[in-house]
Amino acid sequence: MKRIILAVCLLLVGVGILGYPVVSKYLADKNSSYVMEKYQEEVAKIDQAVLDKEWKKAVDFNNSLAGNPVKDPFLEGSGYAIQTNYYDLLNIDEMMGKLEIPKISVEMPIYHGTKSSTLRKGIGHLEGSSLPVGGGKYPCCLNWPYWGNCWKDVDGFNGDEKRRFVFYNRLKSDTSLSS
Repeated sequence: MKRIILAVCLLLVGVGILGYPVVSKYLADKNSSYVMEKYQEEVAKIDQAVLDKEWKKAVDFNNSLAGNPVKDPFLEGSGYAIQTNYYDLLNIDEMMGKLEIPKISVEMPIYHGTKSSTLRKGIGHLEGSSLPVGGGKYPCCLNWPYWGNCWKDVDGFNGDEKRRFVFYNRLKSDTSLSS
């Protein structure tokens, strides 16, 4: 009887260990879909004039970065600190926008910052880099988490595929995004 109980327990532990990645990825994808739907609903409620004003603020932020050295937090007096309004730009319910890569059916939310808590939710935008809306002379830097095998097909890119950033229901296509 003890052998049967032990065998059943080991079987359940094995199934749990093998099933965890699948269940975890499913829950992460489900949460991302929910968050992106909620983002689209929130954007739809906002007046277009307000969205245009916020978009302009983001482009102005990018233009303000041009020529400014990046601040090194470990060196006194180096560069410039990040503007205090960074977290207010493109911020609807904590989400900045979303990244779509249709060729591999990837759609992920983009958030401000690159803390581990942010990367557990989606893509993190590196503070101090340009916002992915155009304007400015510096590239946007995004940190992509590794969620199971959702990036398994990224190696298949040849540089011609479109990646789309969606912010405030505006599309910005980009073929120069490196992974």
